[in-house]
Amino acid sequence: MAFRFNDLFPTTIEIPFLDGRGEPTGATLKVVGADSQQYIDAAAKAYSLAQARKREAQIAEKAGVEGPQVDDPQFALQLNIDLVASCIVGWTGMLDDNDQEMPFSKEKVLALVKLPYARQQVENALSKSADFFRGGKTASGAVSANGSTSGHSAQGRKKSKGRA
Repeated sequence: MAFRFNDLFPTTIEIPFLDGRGEPTGATLKVVGADSQQYIDAAAKAYSLAQARKREAQIAEKAGVEGPQVDDPQFALQLNIDLVASCIVGWTGMLDDNDQEMPFSKEKVLALVKLPYARQQVENALSKSADFFRGGKTASGAVSANGSTSGHSAQGRKKSKGRA
């Protein structure tokens, strides 16, 4: 049996964007997975920021002054928001107030993933790393063929052509 070399590299997937009630909006998010360079870079940045905060807290403690709280939930949440936002690389069907297609921008992505239900949708996609590989098994256990993911029609997931 032959193996395609490009099947070794992660692709992007498109996930349907659901509103806060879990209803389809008609929009899709183009997402890269945890094996992508975007995710790896964002995770490294988050780790560096957390380590820097820890060092700042230690220095402040030694100096007898108040420093940053190491286990600050808001800080952790912002790191998570930044990480999830880094994985969204495009969208379709996002409309502005005039029903015009809204251009993709990192600022809009950050605003979107601050919404817990939006962030959760991307995190759910990220947890299914096999979905990001052509020719690999999907989260449902079915083998994808020709760049499509079988077994995800109920969730509306589909692979996007090309690599991120």
